[in-house]
Amino acid sequence: MPKKSAKNQYKKRKMKKDEPRLKGNELITYLTMANSKDPKDRLEAMENLCPCRLRKRVDAAWNAIYKGLQDSDLRVRKAAWHTLEENHGGQPNSPKLYPLMLEISETELDSKLREKAKSIVRRAQSETQSIKGRGRDLLLKRSNYFQGKCDSCGDRSMTVDYIYNNEFQIGTTVRLAQACDQCRLDHRL
Repeated sequence: MPKKSAKNQYKKRKMKKDEPRLKGNELITYLTMANSKDPKDRLEAMENLCPCRLRKRVDAAWNAIYKGLQDSDLRVRKAAWHTLEENHGGQPNSPKLYPLMLEISETELDSKLREKAKSIVRRAQSETQSIKGRGRDLLLKRSNYFQGKCDSCGDRSMTVDYIYNNEFQIGTTVRLAQACDQCRLDHRL
């Protein structure tokens, strides 16, 4: 039975039939070319280490692309940026990408490439801020504050919260301990 082609237009665009794929020997060749002293070799390596030709994540190829982003030749840097953009930022959670973009945003001579790096840095910083904000919101939502008696200081008109790892037994009734914020801080509850 013949292999069916992808019907989704995005899959068709991504998996072009006429585009050559890199085989094992070619990949090694382009990785060595990425470390060459000749800028033409490095340019060819950046153009051919494209993710659409690799079809899978190869860390050595991405390390070569990250190195190409800081190359001395502008054409090599532009080719590396093109490869990075074509794969929508490579691996956005890569620990190498953010410090590299910070450095590029400060040292890049080409204004367009510098702005691209700054936009990646801004996007990463806004994502970090939103994660921290969501964490604070979750901490506030977790607490069920209400007016009641603090079991630690005995004040009856305090805003208290349950302490889930402490229980009080009064006669046959068992309930969770309640403490105000000040007592929680003082006693590390």
